[in-house]
Amino acid sequence: MVFLGLTHNIVLQREKTKIEVASKTPIDNKEQREHDRKVFEYLNAIMDENTLDITLNCLEVNHAYFYTKYGPVEKFMFELNRSDNAFADDYLNTVATSLKTEAERLNSFLINNFQQLRHGTSDDFLCLHPYWNCDREGTFGDREQDLKYDAAMNEMLEVVDNYRAAYASYRRAIKARLSV
Repeated sequence: MVFLGLTHNIVLQREKTKIEVASKTPIDNKEQREHDRKVFEYLNAIMDENTLDITLNCLEVNHAYFYTKYGPVEKFMFELNRSDNAFADDYLNTVATSLKTEAERLNSFLINNFQQLRHGTSDDFLCLHPYWNCDREGTFGDREQDLKYDAAMNEMLEVVDNYRAAYASYRRAIKARLSV
């Protein structure tokens, strides 16, 4: 009886170990990689790294952007949200989810903190709190407006830096997993 109990316990422990090891072993799944490559190529066709750099540089340097040029960045964010564009690889999916979070944060910041100039030449050109910026529509020498603008600018720069870092992690993961 004791021998049967010990044998049963050893067999169960061995099977449990096999399951744990098998679950940690990556499966070389060609179809999964091909699916993920197609998802990446689709998303990259919407917004490549150059398009993102132009938009983020414009935000950092001008504290403004052209809405029509922001379109690919916004569409990229929406497409990351679609279940059709989810990566099959868990790691890629995790990195893409982090990027999506930062993309949504950037989009929310732009919606809530950028407005067009009243005397602007175009409805397309949006500026970071123009009524706090003395170079746009704010009052020169108004300390309170300057402090508000500086705080908004610092927050914007943090949001942009976080987006850049998330995008860099996403691209490194794509390169490592898909060799693209």
